[in-house]
Amino acid sequence: MTATQGLIGGKAVDWRHRLDLIIEMMREMSLQTDPQAMVRAYGERIRQIMPANRYVALSRRDLEFPKYRITRSSLWKDEIDPWKQRDRLPLLEGGLFGELIYGDEPRIIDELEVAPDDPAAAYFEGQRSLIAIP
Repeated sequence: MTATQGLIGGKAVDWRHRLDLIIEMMREMSLQTDPQAMVRAYGERIRQIMPANRYVALSRRDLEFPKYRITRSSLWKDEIDPWKQRDRLPLLEGGLFGELIYGDEPRIIDELEVAPDDPAAAYFEGQRSLIAIP
C-alpha cells in the first residue's frame, strides 16, 4: 500500500476512490430529513468503508458520570428510535463502556478483556478487539 492508498473494506484503494465514497456518503446524509433514516444510511455506508462484526452506539446526554444509554446495537432484533423511544434504551453505569464514553478520546483495544461482571458484558461477548470513537 502506498501513501496515496488506504483500505476500504480491507482492500487497498486509491485516495480518489476513497474520497468519492466519502463524498457520496455525505451527499446521502444531507438529503435525509429523518434522523433515524440518516443513521441507518450512514451505517450502511460506513460498513462499506470499515467492515465490523458488531456495533454499539452510546449516549451520555442528560446523564451524569458514570451513567450512559445504549442507543443502538447490531445485537438487537428490533430497531429502537432513540429520539422517540428513549424509555426502551438500556441505562447502564460504569464498566468498559462507561470508561470509553467518559474518556473523551478514541481508543483501539487489540486484546479485549472484559470483566464478567461488566454491566455491558453481553455486548462484548465473542469480540477480541474494539474501536471506540466517542
